[in-house]
Amino acid sequence: MKNMLLITFAVAAVPVLAVAEPKKSASPDLMGIQGTWKIVSYARDGKAADEPVGMIVEFTESKVTIKPRDGRKQREGTYKLDPNVIQKQFDLTIEEGGESKVAQNIYKLEGDRLTICFSEPGRDLGRPTTFEVNEGDKFELLVLERVKPAED
Repeated sequence: MKNMLLITFAVAAVPVLAVAEPKKSASPDLMGIQGTWKIVSYARDGKAADEPVGMIVEFTESKVTIKPRDGRKQREGTYKLDPNVIQKQFDLTIEEGGESKVAQNIYKLEGDRLTICFSEPGRDLGRPTTFEVNEGDKFELLVLERVKPAED
């Protein structure tokens, strides 16, 4: 009878222990990337360009919204970070025309500065390996800075 009581307690306690276990915390990069960012520099095909400079990019836990400054339609998508590899990975999925387009990117997050080397979603170029964009390689480089809340 004593063993039966012990087994019953053990079986009843397992769900409680599972619920009580704390949720795994998000990676520091996932926490650090969330917020509002402004594009401060951009390069494509080995040359600097000012096309997206000034655009706003907002990250939540899994979504990204890109807001053009000229009133064009904003783009939305989802992203996933993998900070656990030597060259940190940033995968972006955008829905366009009922189709999912994916870009395999790399990133580095240094305080309030985020650098992303990427290809336009849907172009099957593979993942960049450096933060350099050379003529003819079809990769693009963004540097973003965190937008600080206005002080009252």
